[in-house]
Amino acid sequence: MSLCRRLLLSPRFVPLCLVAALAVRLCWVLFVEARPIDDFGWYYDRAVDLAAGRGLTVQGVPTAYWPVGYPLLLAGLFVLTGPSLLAAKLLNVALGVGIVWLSYRIARRLFSSQAAGRMALLLLAFYPNHIAYTSLTASETPFLFLMLLGCLILLRKKHRLRDDGLAGIVFGLGCLTKPTMLFVPAVFFGLSLLSRFRWPTVARGLVVYGALGLVILPWCVRNYEVFGRPVFIVTSGGINLLIGNNPLANGGYGRVDPVSEALVVAEKDEGAREIVARTIARRYIQEHPGRTIGLVPSRLWHLYAKDVEGIYWNELAGGAEEGPVAGRPFFVLKILAELYYLVILAMFAAWLLRAPFPWPAQSALGLGLIVYFTLVMMPLFGSSRFHFVLVPCFAWYAGAWLAARVTVTATASALTPLIAPTVEERASGVHAIPRREW
Repeated sequence: MSLCRRLLLSPRFVPLCLVAALAVRLCWVLFVEARPIDDFGWYYDRAVDLAAGRGLTVQGVPTAYWPVGYPLLLAGLFVLTGPSLLAAKLLNVALGVGIVWLSYRIARRLFSSQAAGRMALLLLAFYPNHIAYTSLTASETPFLFLMLLGCLILLRKKHRLRDDGLAGIVFGLGCLTKPTMLFVPAVFFGLSLLSRFRWPTVARGLVVYGALGLVILPWCVRNYEVFGRPVFIVTSGGINLLIGNNPLANGGYGRVDPVSEALVVAEKDEGAREIVARTIARRYIQEHPGRTIGLVPSRLWHLYAKDVEGIYWNELAGGAEEGPVAGRPFFVLKILAELYYLVILAMFAAWLLRAPFPWPAQSALGLGLIVYFTLVMMPLFGSSRFHFVLVPCFAWYAGAWLAARVTVTATASALTPLIAPTVEERASGVHAIPRREW
């Protein structure tokens, strides 16, 4: 414990953790070969098309089945480097380190505590599943980076109108990456208004959503021109709803019954397939409300039970399933990753049990995001991939709990700079957890 406290107090702690986060992600990318498969291959191929000026198309036909944000980001990179899988992976390394740093800054603000921020930083620097994602051309990493960046901008102590506009732009880019970003600012401002209703807070929210709308408007106009009807970002919403609501649904990513599948596939137009799938799913929900509600526990299980899908996809993408011995290192890594995940969840639960209630609006931001993204998935289906974005939220609270355990026996004079809010933070009205709780 003494060694932990000395490391925590060291001015080199943060840069060393960031360097370590960079090193482990870079090593993973360089030594673990993963080719683009499944939707990872779709993102990569569409980025190549965009960089070549062919637009978001599949065999020359315009598409919006998956979001355009990540292919557009890769296309911008490929304009500079040419189509390069290594360049895409190195971009993920940079974004992954950025996620770690942003999480540290946010945790420090949420709890007005350097110690909590540093512990969250340490937990995420070596988080196995996030490290594994750096070799996948998946939209999860850029989406999480944009969400954390937008939240950090909103959390600035001295916010200005231009900051809210900038946050709206960032959240708009996040919407183009995954549409679920749409209500993340609403979570932030909703918690602020529940704590204290103020018209300036409402005005800030309007500015954020005004900027967000301007960012996504061109893509919505493009979709209207392509499909002849309003389409918000993607055309896969109805398909996902049908996967989670049909006679063969099991709460996870599963099969669609043959009759429904035949009706959807019969439509040649992508937009028409989305409408048919959504109509069938809604009818099933109306006719089977009991079974729909009964699948909620299974959806929660599939959403949160495991946290090894990044390693699993690396295993498939690298061909490890082709031999009886090749997959063994991945099997060990999956065990370690799951244990790491469960320990963080346990520390998160311990924080919930020890934290003073009601929680200050600012420190409840992570809880609000956890509730929001959980509710979004409940009408659809559960998948461990969907909680990728929530791992930093769990780590914020796990870091706060862990910081309390490490620093509880330290001298007050040594730890005051890490635990107590600064003069600026007190002046800005940031709520700190009472000293006795630490």
